[in-house]
Amino acid sequence: MKQTTPKYTFMAWLAARDRLSTLDRIAKWSQGTVTTCVLCTSGTESREHLFFECCYSAQMWEKAVKGIMGSCYTNVWSEIMELIIDRNKEKKWLFCIRYAFQLVLYVVWRELNKVRHGDKLLPLSVVQ
Repeated sequence: MKQTTPKYTFMAWLAARDRLSTLDRIAKWSQGTVTTCVLCTSGTESREHLFFECCYSAQMWEKAVKGIMGSCYTNVWSEIMELIIDRNKEKKWLFCIRYAFQLVLYVVWRELNKVRHGDKLLPLSVVQ
Protein backbone atom coordinates (compact mmCIF):
# COMPACT_ATOMS: atom_id res chain seq x y z
CA MET A 1 0.00 0.00 0.00
CA LYS A 2 1.33 3.40 -0.98
CA GLN A 3 2.07 6.10 1.57
CA THR A 4 2.25 3.89 4.63
CA THR A 5 4.79 3.29 7.37
CA PRO A 6 5.18 -0.50 7.60
CA LYS A 7 5.62 -0.72 11.38
CA TYR A 8 2.49 1.44 11.93
CA THR A 9 0.51 -0.57 9.40
CA PHE A 10 1.53 -3.89 10.97
CA MET A 11 0.62 -2.62 14.43
CA ALA A 12 -2.82 -1.55 13.21
CA TRP A 13 -3.30 -4.89 11.45
CA LEU A 14 -2.60 -6.77 14.68
CA ALA A 15 -4.86 -4.48 16.68
CA ALA A 16 -7.72 -4.75 14.19
CA ARG A 17 -7.59 -8.53 14.55
CA ASP A 18 -7.28 -8.28 18.36
CA ARG A 19 -3.96 -10.14 18.23
CA LEU A 20 -1.91 -7.84 20.48
CA SER A 21 -0.72 -9.27 23.79
CA THR A 22 -2.95 -7.14 25.95
CA LEU A 23 -3.23 -8.19 29.58
CA ASP A 24 -6.79 -9.46 29.20
CA ARG A 25 -5.56 -11.89 26.52
CA ILE A 26 -2.47 -12.88 28.50
CA ALA A 27 -4.66 -13.64 31.53
CA LYS A 28 -6.49 -16.29 29.49
CA TRP A 29 -3.37 -18.46 29.29
CA SER A 30 -1.52 -17.27 32.40
CA GLN A 31 -3.56 -17.45 35.59
CA GLY A 32 -2.87 -14.80 38.18
CA THR A 33 -1.95 -12.11 35.67
CA VAL A 34 -2.90 -8.66 36.90
CA THR A 35 -4.94 -7.11 34.09
CA THR A 36 -4.95 -3.48 35.23
CA CYS A 37 -3.90 -1.02 32.54
CA VAL A 38 -0.39 0.24 33.34
CA LEU A 39 -1.02 3.54 31.55
CA CYS A 40 -3.98 4.73 33.62
CA THR A 41 -4.14 2.11 36.42
CA SER A 42 -7.92 2.27 36.40
CA GLY A 43 -9.27 -0.16 33.80
CA THR A 44 -8.70 -3.67 32.55
CA GLU A 45 -6.17 -3.61 29.75
CA SER A 46 -8.01 -4.80 26.65
CA ARG A 47 -7.75 -3.58 23.09
CA GLU A 48 -10.85 -1.41 23.50
CA HIS A 49 -9.62 0.05 26.78
CA LEU A 50 -6.08 0.62 25.60
CA PHE A 51 -7.31 2.20 22.33
CA PHE A 52 -9.04 4.65 23.31
CA GLU A 53 -10.94 4.34 26.60
CA CYS A 54 -7.75 4.74 28.67
CA CYS A 55 -7.42 8.41 29.63
CA TYR A 56 -3.80 8.47 28.35
CA SER A 57 -4.58 7.18 24.87
CA ALA A 58 -7.95 8.96 24.68
CA GLN A 59 -6.22 12.31 25.14
CA MET A 60 -3.59 11.43 22.54
CA TRP A 61 -6.27 10.32 20.05
CA GLU A 62 -8.36 13.44 20.64
CA LYS A 63 -5.38 15.75 20.17
CA ALA A 64 -4.39 13.95 16.96
CA VAL A 65 -7.75 13.74 15.18
CA LYS A 66 -10.54 15.82 16.70
CA GLY A 67 -9.87 18.72 14.35
CA ILE A 68 -9.83 16.42 11.32
CA MET A 69 -12.85 14.34 12.33
CA GLY A 70 -15.06 17.23 13.41
CA SER A 71 -18.60 16.03 14.11
CA CYS A 72 -17.56 12.43 13.33
CA TYR A 73 -15.15 12.40 16.29
CA THR A 74 -15.33 9.31 18.47
CA ASN A 75 -13.01 7.35 20.70
CA VAL A 76 -15.05 4.14 20.53
CA TRP A 77 -13.04 1.37 18.86
CA SER A 78 -15.90 -0.10 16.80
CA GLU A 79 -17.00 3.33 15.56
CA ILE A 80 -13.45 4.27 14.59
CA MET A 81 -13.11 1.01 12.66
CA GLU A 82 -16.34 1.73 10.79
CA LEU A 83 -15.08 5.19 9.84
CA ILE A 84 -11.67 4.08 8.60
CA ILE A 85 -13.10 1.40 6.32
CA ASP A 86 -15.81 3.65 4.85
CA ARG A 87 -14.78 4.01 1.20
CA ASN A 88 -17.46 6.67 0.67
CA LYS A 89 -15.41 9.19 2.64
CA GLU A 90 -13.16 11.67 0.88
CA LYS A 91 -9.75 10.12 0.11
CA LYS A 92 -7.60 12.77 1.78
CA TRP A 93 -9.75 12.64 4.91
CA LEU A 94 -9.50 8.86 5.02
CA PHE A 95 -5.74 8.98 4.55
CA CYS A 96 -5.33 11.44 7.43
CA ILE A 97 -7.57 9.48 9.80
CA ARG A 98 -6.02 6.12 8.89
CA TYR A 99 -2.49 7.41 9.27
CA ALA A 100 -3.28 9.12 12.58
CA PHE A 101 -4.95 5.90 13.77
CA GLN A 102 -1.90 3.83 12.92
CA LEU A 103 0.49 6.32 14.45
CA VAL A 104 -1.44 6.67 17.71
CA LEU A 105 -1.74 2.89 18.07
CA TYR A 106 1.99 2.52 17.55
CA VAL A 107 2.91 5.26 20.04
CA VAL A 108 0.50 3.99 22.71
CA TRP A 109 1.80 0.43 22.33
CA ARG A 110 5.41 1.64 22.48
CA GLU A 111 4.72 3.61 25.65
CA LEU A 112 2.85 0.68 27.19
CA ASN A 113 5.79 -1.64 26.61
CA LYS A 114 8.27 0.89 27.96
CA VAL A 115 6.27 1.11 31.20
CA ARG A 116 5.93 -2.69 31.41
CA HIS A 117 9.73 -2.95 31.22
CA GLY A 118 10.43 -0.41 33.93
CA ASP A 119 10.67 2.91 32.09
CA LYS A 120 8.59 5.91 33.00
CA LEU A 121 5.54 6.89 30.98
CA LEU A 122 6.24 9.96 28.87
CA PRO A 123 3.91 12.86 29.65
CA LEU A 124 1.36 13.51 26.92
CA SER A 125 2.84 16.95 26.34
CA VAL A 126 6.11 15.28 25.27
CA VAL A 127 4.51 12.53 23.17
CA GLN A 128 2.23 14.89 21.28
